[in-house]
Amino acid sequence: MRYSVVSAALLFAAAGILGGQSPAVGPGTEVRVWSAARNLSGYRATVASFALDTLTIGRGAGWLRAPVSSFDRVEIRVPRARGWGALRGAGFGALVGLAVGGLAAAQQISACPRTKELCGLNILFVPFGFLVGTPTGAVIGAVVPGKRWQLVAGH
Repeated sequence: MRYSVVSAALLFAAAGILGGQSPAVGPGTEVRVWSAARNLSGYRATVASFALDTLTIGRGAGWLRAPVSSFDRVEIRVPRARGWGALRGAGFGALVGLAVGGLAAAQQISACPRTKELCGLNILFVPFGFLVGTPTGAVIGAVVPGKRWQLVAGH
């Protein structure tokens, strides 16, 4: 019973998670498995084949063929949502922009002769870095959202 639930979940795992997209779980899918019986803890591998009740996974030259029921936990690698990627990218971009702007302002202020009255305006590099870094990070985060591990239902 358990392996049939896991088998069905492996075939249809990403359908609801990815908002209607249903990438097939088959050869080439990245998985992470746990099995007390086989002494596996977070074993990362690629699916070579998937039959009704048998999963063949491996990495490099070593392959493991085991009944699906022998795994305690199975996760598949799925793409992250673009919206969250943009939000996360905006946060990283803002931090990097603030840091770069702060460093640029500090360098310009330290190099400015004391006789100039406009040296204090170099501090404007900080908000400028923030204003450039935030949208740049958001665009990069949306275009390259990355991947995450999704627990397969039934585990």
